Amino acid sequence: MKHILKQFAAWATSFKQSEFERASLKLALWHTLGIFVVLAISSVLVVTIYAVSDSGRQPEPSHGDLSVYELREHLAEVVIMVDLVALVVVMIFSYFDARRTLRPIEVLYRTQERFLADVAHELRTPLTVMKAGTESLLKQPRAPEEYVSYLTDAHEEINRMTSLVNDLLSLLRYKKVDTLTLLPVNLASVVEAQVKNFASYAAEHMVSIEVKAVPVTIKGDSQSLHRLVQNLLKNAIDYNRPNGKVVVTTELVGKQVRLRVSDTGIGIAVANQAHLFDRFYRVDTARVIDKQAGAGLGLSIVKAIVEAHHATIEVESEVGQGTTFTVSFLV
Repeated sequence: MKHILKQFAAWATSFKQSEFERASLKLALWHTLGIFVVLAISSVLVVTIYAVSDSGRQPEPSHGDLSVYELREHLAEVVIMVDLVALVVVMIFSYFDARRTLRPIEVLYRTQERFLADVAHELRTPLTVMKAGTESLLKQPRAPEEYVSYLTDAHEEINRMTSLVNDLLSLLRYKKVDTLTLLPVNLASVVEAQVKNFASYAAEHMVSIEVKAVPVTIKGDSQSLHRLVQNLLKNAIDYNRPNGKVVVTTELVGKQVRLRVSDTGIGIAVANQAHLFDRFYRVDTARVIDKQAGAGLGLSIVKAIVEAHHATIEVESEVGQGTTFTVSFLV
């Protein structure tokens, strides 16, 4: 009994805090009120019509059990009981139906709320750094070297904010499939170009890149595909280890073109894999080799690009062994 009371108290607390719980109950009550009006009108009509049609009949003899005549005499009570049971059932079903109807809206609302909070959090850090530096410089005259140091730090923070804003704009762009022009693109050429661009970045992190690219052509947006490979490569390098390795392959398997990016990095726990493509999600940043690994939008952009190309992406990973991302395009 105590456990039931605790559950009820928890539900009452969540109900008090949740606008969608209250909206669901209101919607259920309005549905129930509508059914009540219909039942009340129909019940009154049934009882009235039956009473008029039965007014000239003689009472039937009783046979010990409840007779038809007695049922007629108690018709109003029977109708009321049936109506009450029907209302209770309707209210219960209406509530659960309202919850199911409002669930997508609630998910969207919670996602938007979390998204705004994450953006605010990501922007607050660089703004705080610049504000603190500016206030420190304004308090008293400083040496030229201190001004240069502050401007250098401010420039880095501005770059971070610019990168964040550009990533957010990219997400919006890739979510609008109509904005992409899908033309024949050699995926192997895209891979080779991005591997060349990341050669020095990989060398700085002591990571080698191996390419096994078979010439394959798909219909896609060239700029988006470059961004896709770029984000997967950067992710594989950032979450790798010194003297680690990244292998990039393209191949034709049946009616699918597959892009595979594998690394020998820290790996991803099974519990974290379901959230990899969530915006601003980062896996255990304490273990990331590159402390400037980004705001956690890279894989969200990858997912958006994949969906815009009607493709699929899969993740295979083992902690301490590495991770493989496989993107499959239809041809």
